[in-house]
Amino acid sequence: MALNIGGGMFPPGRDLLINYDWTDISNQTGYISFDGFATVDSVSAKYVLIKSDSRTSAISIVSYSSGVKQLFTDANVLAATLTKALDVDFDLFEFQLPQNIKGQAYIRGAFGYSALTAADSSTFYVIAKIRKWDGTTETDIVTVQSATVNQAATVNTNIIPFSLLATVPLTNYKKAETLRLTIEVWSDSGSDTNYYMQLYHDPQDATINDSGSTAISTRLICIVPFKIEV
Repeated sequence: MALNIGGGMFPPGRDLLINYDWTDISNQTGYISFDGFATVDSVSAKYVLIKSDSRTSAISIVSYSSGVKQLFTDANVLAATLTKALDVDFDLFEFQLPQNIKGQAYIRGAFGYSALTAADSSTFYVIAKIRKWDGTTETDIVTVQSATVNQAATVNTNIIPFSLLATVPLTNYKKAETLRLTIEVWSDSGSDTNYYMQLYHDPQDATINDSGSTAISTRLICIVPFKIEV
């Protein structure tokens, strides 16, 4: 009996193995946790997402100017009106196969501010956006804003954690499209007061203390709900 060698004894597999961090079978949803961090090359700093189970191999670096790793993206803001102090895009790798997301996304992180003068009270909050990026055009999928922090007039440095849930509608990502997490930090001071704003994104989770000596995590985490195709 001849073997059909030309046709192959073992046909190629058709199943795609995807490793979810956990699943909700009732909703046909698999959740994957990503950490945001920064890389820097000869051109610029670039902000990316990496699977959280691989974060121990990632170091967040914004600049080599100080000779040490930077845990944050910094902006100097002089504003007496509501101003977007920071706008940072963290990109996942390009999808090699179409993907669908739908369900509850979770975004956790921390931002900080340093007031160099104490002229007036100030207001701060964070806006997080999950987007689709095709290399040319951004498409907003869902936007969520944190609670507003009101700070009395003081010369101080404070670190504020945020924890957000966002309901993601059914969204299809095509091959070569990218999931983008955008974090905006907004501030408003009563007068033109000198503030430095920081957004923390350290996958190594070096803890830092706020003005009350409370240890705050510096990881930036985004948990994304992927639809399980059955």
